[in-house]
Amino acid sequence: TAYRRQRQMCIRDRVTVDENDTLWDIAARRIDNTKDIRKAVYRIEQFNHISNPGALEPGMTIKIPVNLD
Repeated sequence: TAYRRQRQMCIRDRVTVDENDTLWDIAARRIDNTKDIRKAVYRIEQFNHISNPGALEPGMTIKIPVNLD
């Protein structure tokens, strides 16, 4: 569908969760220190429909949106 194609174009990267990774860790590796990491974490949560960030599993794939700030 058009929605799916548009959403695919908004993906900057895909990340495979490593053991002990948190959304905070993943976001920190993708933004510079002048950006608000809380906003980046929130955007990743929303983009991936993550309701419990503590439930990340190693091997899980997380999509990183184009605009994290």
